[in-house]
Amino acid sequence: MENRKPKTENRKLVKLAGFTFSVFGFLFSISLSEAEIRLILCFALISFASPAAAVSTGISGTSGKQGANCVDCHSGGVDPLVRLDGPRQVYADTLATFRFVVRTQSTRQQFAGFNAAASDGVLEPVFGEGAHVENGELTHDAPKGAVADETEWAFTWRAPPAAGEETIFAAGLSANGTGTRSGDGTGLLQVSVTVLSGPEPGDANCDKTLSAADLIAIARSIAVDTPEGCDGADANCDGMIDAADVESGTKALFDAEVDAACTDVMAARGD
Repeated sequence: MENRKPKTENRKLVKLAGFTFSVFGFLFSISLSEAEIRLILCFALISFASPAAAVSTGISGTSGKQGANCVDCHSGGVDPLVRLDGPRQVYADTLATFRFVVRTQSTRQQFAGFNAAASDGVLEPVFGEGAHVENGELTHDAPKGAVADETEWAFTWRAPPAAGEETIFAAGLSANGTGTRSGDGTGLLQVSVTVLSGPEPGDANCDKTLSAADLIAIARSIAVDTPEGCDGADANCDGMIDAADVESGTKALFDAEVDAACTDVMAARGD
């Protein structure tokens, strides 16, 4: 009796593979948009395979960036609240960390999944957060349980090299964990991020990342009165490289809410 389940699962996989090839063959024989193909495959796979296997490892293309979102396949539940914690201004070609949070509004929906995409730049999951890259977007490895009604994933975004306005798209699925498409809710958001030109204040060694090495580079720049190839050593944006930049650089390094300690100075100048 113990060996029957694996054999049954294998037969299901073989049937699913044959079914999937048939569906793909049909879709490529007719003219459909990418969004229409995704929607058809979503319903076809979920109706044939076990519900958990069809959706448990996440999916790309449902963040709202291309128009499609989780509502196309999931419904009947209470929509969650979603938010994106992180900076709204970053410097070109630098790395910023964000945290996407799904807050359930129902005691019956204590699991969540997500899909995030960006208009430009590169998204990467933070190790251990239970997410992966799929087609240049981020999605969950498996449904994640809520803690105090919230489920979250941290990830990084490498801003594009050119200044401008970019958008991060994200969809959060609040699920009941039954393995079906019913009883789930979806929250969507679009967040604008301004990409600023020039080196990031505090990036004294010009490697496009704030780290402890920048504090050493600031100190070295003070000693020789010469920055190391870019203006990042002026961490407080006052036009001088001095001991105050060490303090500002330290604050920018350890306080994620501080934009390299330049916000007040730039506001006073009208930048």
